[in-house]
Amino acid sequence: MPFRPASLLLSRQENTGLSDILFCYLQLNNESRAIAMDNRTIQWKDEYSIGDPTIDAQHKKLISMITEIDDLNHSSAEWLLQQVLDYTHYHFKSEEAYMRKIGYPNLDRHIDEHKKLSETLANYKKDYDSNKINLFAFKNFLFLWVRNHILDQDIKIGRYIKHNNPNPV
Repeated sequence: MPFRPASLLLSRQENTGLSDILFCYLQLNNESRAIAMDNRTIQWKDEYSIGDPTIDAQHKKLISMITEIDDLNHSSAEWLLQQVLDYTHYHFKSEEAYMRKIGYPNLDRHIDEHKKLSETLANYKKDYDSNKINLFAFKNFLFLWVRNHILDQDIKIGRYIKHNNPNPV
């Protein structure tokens, strides 16, 4: 199965009779794995912190926005999903500026990841707007994307800060 240009791809949703299960394909380090997700919420955990209060606050806001998606009608959800996309673009620019300031060595690769994720988010928004996917599928994609991007990519920024102790005053 070909992957969209991002780390995550929604494959299909099945109704098990007990709850909806969303099968996602996660691709990290050229290895793909199928992951079954239920309709969960995401909450901030200390392990998500990269050690910068501004970036951590932005990550918390993204998580809060995704959590708000539950139980919205279509027009409210459409508005909030657009807000998530807009805020994501703002966050990416802010995070990229921070990485430049501290001399983060993997900046170009991280920017490429942001571009791929932005394209994928825009595609999911289009799919949602044209009723190709439902709110549950979009929310679970966002949940996986935020969690895995922070834990796989952004956490490396935190490690760099700890090991190199840059002071971007």
